[in-house]
Amino acid sequence: MPRFGKNYKMYPRILPSQLLDVTDVIEGSPRQCIVCGKLARYECRECFDDCSNAGLESTAFCLECLKTAHRHERRKHHYPTKLEIAHEFSIMQDVYKPPRLFMELFAVICIETSHYVAFVKCGVGHEAPWCFFDSMADRKGEKNGFNIPEMVACPDISRWLSDDRICKQLHEEFPLDRHLPEHARRLLCDAYICMYQSSDVMMYR
Repeated sequence: MPRFGKNYKMYPRILPSQLLDVTDVIEGSPRQCIVCGKLARYECRECFDDCSNAGLESTAFCLECLKTAHRHERRKHHYPTKLEIAHEFSIMQDVYKPPRLFMELFAVICIETSHYVAFVKCGVGHEAPWCFFDSMADRKGEKNGFNIPEMVACPDISRWLSDDRICKQLHEEFPLDRHLPEHARRLLCDAYICMYQSSDVMMYR
C-alpha cells in the first residue's frame, strides 16, 4: 500500500478488497471477450477502460468482436496483439466459457511507525473469523528481558471489510480515525501489505 509509518500516507484509510479478480493478469490463462464472453484471442491495450467494463477486462476480444469494435473511427489506429492460448482451451472454445479467477484476502500486515502487526483470517470464505497478532504486545524485564506476543480474536473485522451498506454505515459513523474501534483503526489506517491466496490451488499444498 502507498504508505510508510506516519511520514507518508497517500490516503487516510485503505479498505482492502476481499476478492481480487486476477483473470486478466495471469499469462496464458484463458480470457473472456469483453463483448460476447467467448474465448478471447486478442488483446488491445489501447482499449483499456474504453468499454463498459473497466480495467484489463476491457482489453480482451475474440476475432469477430475485435473487427467490429475497431471499425470505430477512434480505434482505427490501435495495435492489437494476439494472445497465447493453450491448445486444450482452443479445441473446447465452443463448449467452454473461460472462468473468472479470484484470489481471497487472508492477511493484512500493518505498520504505524516502526513495528509490524498482522491481521490473519482463520479459515476460508467471507464469514471466516479474523485474529490480530502482535509479537511485541508486552515486555517483561528491561535490557535482558523479552517480548510477550499476543493474539486476540477480531470478530468484527469481516464487517469492516465488507462492501455492502452496513460497511458504509460503519465508516459514516466514525468520520474521525481516533473514534474508530482499536482494531478497525489499525487495519484501515495502517494497512501496508495485503496478502491474497487462491482457494482453487490450495489443494496442491
